[in-house]
Amino acid sequence: MKNEITREIRKPAVAGSFYPREEENLKKTLEELLSVDVSPVHDARGLVVPHAGYMFSGSVAGTAYASVSKMSPEIVVMIGPSHREYFDGICIYNGKAYETPLGEVEVEASLREKLIQAGEPIWAGLEGHRSNGDGEHCLEVQLPFLQTIFDDFKILPIIMGDQRWDYCELLGDLLAQALQGSNALIIASSDLSHYHSYEVAQSIDAQFILLLEKSNPRELAIALERKEVEACGGGPVVATLIASKKLGAPRVQTLLYRNSGDVWVDKTRVVGYLAALFVP
Repeated sequence: MKNEITREIRKPAVAGSFYPREEENLKKTLEELLSVDVSPVHDARGLVVPHAGYMFSGSVAGTAYASVSKMSPEIVVMIGPSHREYFDGICIYNGKAYETPLGEVEVEASLREKLIQAGEPIWAGLEGHRSNGDGEHCLEVQLPFLQTIFDDFKILPIIMGDQRWDYCELLGDLLAQALQGSNALIIASSDLSHYHSYEVAQSIDAQFILLLEKSNPRELAIALERKEVEACGGGPVVATLIASKKLGAPRVQTLLYRNSGDVWVDKTRVVGYLAALFVP
């Protein structure tokens, strides 16, 4: 039932496959991935981070998170696409917390309530958040990084079952309204192009980055709709851009781009990864 709030803890679905299951091994991996030469910022409102297995996109994700490691947000909004199931709308996790091998992170219930009061297409539920069977990975893989760099924060896990423009616009607007005056960071979980050759992927992804840096949400959304550029989490990126601009962070700062061909022998079918900030 939609908007039925529970005390459930969302258990890890991809520990042991996308990232290490054992706590000490995971901590060591995260320490290595976060040990990068990047200038920390203190005023980011949004972040684009990839969500592949750590062996593929961990260096890019580590760069993104190292750049905000000196911040201390009280709320981290995480927006991702649904890879495992289609549903028409935007689903906020209806349980109490997400769990990883590093512990539990509590859901920000009051912010969830504000958003679901807007009604359809936003609701609280399990769609996109199930961990049984072939569970969704795009938000879960972000949490160990967050648990490593931040001490005391709550999360708002959001999965977009449909990434159409009006849903992106609505979500971005609602987040901007709800987060005014708050100490919050918004994360867009997305990889870029999928399964092109190394050179083709670089070309397509360069165009995506160029459009993103123009900071025009509608223009980026149109290019995604026309398949001129690719991002499995294009909707989350657009929504985060909309919210960040309204929260006073209209500038996009690209930190690092790589694709799986940079870390894996196969360069015939690669996936693109981007780390980018939304700053004043």
